[in-house]
Amino acid sequence: MLLAWSQVEFNLNQLLARENALFHSDGAFQSLVRTPKFGTFGKRLRFLLERGVVSPIEYQQIRDFADYRNQLFHGDDWAFFVKEHAERTARMDQATGVAALTMEILFR
Repeated sequence: MLLAWSQVEFNLNQLLARENALFHSDGAFQSLVRTPKFGTFGKRLRFLLERGVVSPIEYQQIRDFADYRNQLFHGDDWAFFVKEHAERTARMDQATGVAALTMEILFR
């Protein structure tokens, strides 16, 4: 789950850098992501939707995974490992699917 999340976040940051004609490792990009306009994952994702980089369906898939991940790690749904096997498997499939999706979007 954490590996998939880091890949999703990295890929979306790469897309954001590309949309702003910057390199991910550039100091200007690091400054950009600290601005109020791009300060959160949700704002970056929304920007990519508005620019047409991600479709509404892709946006919703990524948003659903981000919401679940945030609930799991920052909310009160900490009991992932005691959930039914089928639910854990479905959530891991969602995580790997969204990570793969963001990679596909990156290489379009």
